[in-house]
Amino acid sequence: MEFRMLAPAAPECEQLAQWYHAQWGKDAGFTLEDERLRLRKPKDAQGFPHLLAAIDDGQVVGACSSSAVRCPVFPSMSTGWEACMWPTANAGEGWPARLSNTQ
Repeated sequence: MEFRMLAPAAPECEQLAQWYHAQWGKDAGFTLEDERLRLRKPKDAQGFPHLLAAIDDGQVVGACSSSAVRCPVFPSMSTGWEACMWPTANAGEGWPARLSNTQ
């Protein structure tokens, strides 16, 4: 497994947009296209947003993103925020278990 910082135009962003939309976006009234556009936004002067993808056997298996702006889905949260998505993980199995067992 490898971890890769993704550029806004990275092909892996399509999978992430689908996951983010299914998990949070659709319930908050965002469309899949809204998620795609959010992931394509250029980075600001501080390099935000950061998008780190976990790649296993050539497939995106998870991601963490961080932003320096307020989360539109959860506006009560503080200004900066992080979100993680690991939809391919099963509790106690797969790469998350492998990661925790290596320490």
